[in-house]
Amino acid sequence: MAQDDYGKGVLDVLYDTVLKKNPVSVLVRGLETVQRILVNIHENPEDEKYRTIRIRGKTFQGKVGTMEGGVELMMSLGFRKTAKDFEE
Repeated sequence: MAQDDYGKGVLDVLYDTVLKKNPVSVLVRGLETVQRILVNIHENPEDEKYRTIRIRGKTFQGKVGTMEGGVELMMSLGFRKTAKDFEE
């Protein structure tokens, strides 16, 4: 994915939004969840259940959704919004 395809790149989102605008407790919880999502995809590349995120789900909302720039970060990582929330 080229940076221009979805807007800002991952590092831009991290530095300009996520790291600057969230308290440490929110950052830790949100970024640990993003890391787990990416590790699961890496370890299970053929398993569709790891490539789809329920953006309205309690876990996503409570951890990544509360982080300012969380959704933008997921988009910069290559996820896209669909009728079923996020898919990679």
